[in-house]
Amino acid sequence: MKKIFIGVLLFAVLAVGYWLISPLFIDVRVNEAFPSEISGEIKTLSKEVLRDDRAAFVADMNKMAMEEHVMNEAMPLTSEPRLLAVGNFESVAHRGFGTAKLFEVPGGDIYLRFENFEVLNGPDLRVFLSKSREVNSAADLGEDAFELGSLKGNKGDQNYVIDAKTAQTEIDITEYHSVIIYCKPFKVVFNSAFLDFDAEELIEFGSREQTASKADLSGGWLMVSSETLSWDSIILNEDGTYFSHLKERPFDTGTWDYSDDILELKSDAGLSMNLSFSDLTLKENKLELEQNGLQTVWNKVE
Repeated sequence: MKKIFIGVLLFAVLAVGYWLISPLFIDVRVNEAFPSEISGEIKTLSKEVLRDDRAAFVADMNKMAMEEHVMNEAMPLTSEPRLLAVGNFESVAHRGFGTAKLFEVPGGDIYLRFENFEVLNGPDLRVFLSKSREVNSAADLGEDAFELGSLKGNKGDQNYVIDAKTAQTEIDITEYHSVIIYCKPFKVVFNSAFLDFDAEELIEFGSREQTASKADLSGGWLMVSSETLSWDSIILNEDGTYFSHLKERPFDTGTWDYSDDILELKSDAGLSMNLSFSDLTLKENKLELEQNGLQTVWNKVE
């Protein structure tokens, strides 16, 4: 009887140990579409329905629109996703990187989106929003931390939704300053991202409209950190030439151009590199580039 009890106890210990430790060696990758892409699919479906039975569809939609107008007349809604805040993930207990973005989408839902995201996996990881600006431990989360659910994957782009009712009646999203990846069993903060709501200072380079000029990029840039590029520093001259210092050799020269949100660098040595500005943000005097999950940061030198 004693041997049976010891055997059962040992099995239970091993099972719990496997549940706690095995995620560290298993990667879960997700790749969810951006909210605007999801709405685009819905619009396409609506057009197909409209072709099938236009009269009935229009009548139903008019009725729904009248009801929705009565319910939502006090709630101004955006016509396309609107960026509210952005932040970069930092390592706390474990290494990780990526970008966290808060969007408001048509209808009033709030999307927390991770892009180029990668952290160490772990047991029962949860996603939290915290009102604290710096979260390094469970105590820093605060009693009013808002849980968005389990982490969908430790790698890849993913969305977490706060429905419109919750966003408008239960929480003030602008009071939450940090996104937290939290290990619930061990009460450990794996990673955190500080959310910057200062939209006036944030310029996002995307496919909608070119929001910077060539003059904005002219000047000297000092490489702060990079996992992809070999430059220590680079000077983008207004005449379209550049001079850079590289890690592998003393210096490099060439020409540069910027159009259609793409920065093109052509080396006199015959090398070339295209940097897509859809992966890059310009904030004050800092350029932050994320490409294929790897981050590069440049500081402007006055």
